[in-house]
Amino acid sequence: PGCGEVLDDGAARMRCCRRRIGYRGGFEVGTRHGEGELSLASGASYSGQWSFGAMDGEGEWRYPSTRGSYRGQWKANKMHGRGIFAAADGAGYEGCWDEGKF
Repeated sequence: PGCGEVLDDGAARMRCCRRRIGYRGGFEVGTRHGEGELSLASGASYSGQWSFGAMDGEGEWRYPSTRGSYRGQWKANKMHGRGIFAAADGAGYEGCWDEGKF
């Protein structure tokens, strides 16, 4: 089990020590909801909107291994809608995504 703390403003701060996962942001019905930031042990992170545990709405995912990022719309944990993928070497894609594919 993880450890967590509910803040006065109704948001939650949670850190799962065994998996080295951190989350700070909105919480509803025991899951991530609203605005929040997730950080993983790999260094990857997501900052943006959540809908009942899923990345959903506007948000940004950062990939530390490639120093790349995706900023745009999400639906059910997948890049979906308008967004920009940018790689550290200057390569990238800007346009519409459909369930994680462009």
